[in-house]
Amino acid sequence: MKIIKSWLITLGMAIIFTSISLNCANIRTSGTDNDMTLEGIWLIDDGEKFTLHNGNFEMSPFRGTYSTSGNNFSLIITHVYTHFEIENINLPPNWFTKEQLLAEVEFILTELCLSEEDISEEDIAETFAALTEYLDVLFPSRTGTYSVSGNTLAVTIDSETNTFTRNL
Repeated sequence: MKIIKSWLITLGMAIIFTSISLNCANIRTSGTDNDMTLEGIWLIDDGEKFTLHNGNFEMSPFRGTYSTSGNNFSLIITHVYTHFEIENINLPPNWFTKEQLLAEVEFILTELCLSEEDISEEDIAETFAALTEYLDVLFPSRTGTYSVSGNTLAVTIDSETNTFTRNL
């Protein structure tokens, strides 16, 4: 159980970092009818890239799809870039869908739990259920509004506006 608790703490820290990234960059979108003025690479103040191309976006550690209609946009995060290294189990860095992450988490939990005699099937099920809820946080669907003025993109989600500059 000590290994699982350690792993949960590590995953929790990754989720906290991811949540901070989502709040700081609150922009990702999904669908069709895209505004072509959004196409290209946009930069956040710290130089991080936000790429929009043909209805797809990438902003580390996320990938997904986006769409616009008027000044509204929507997004779906489809992949997260991550890796796991716990005990003797090493999952190399890669892009994962939610389903792939769940399968990997289930595999890791099973492997770790097989070596722990004091872990019940109920403990495993509870841990997996908690991790499933955490993964739901990594793959949100968001909507908001946007505007483009010259080389500046302003996006507002949940009353928070973020500004990006076109990378020329």
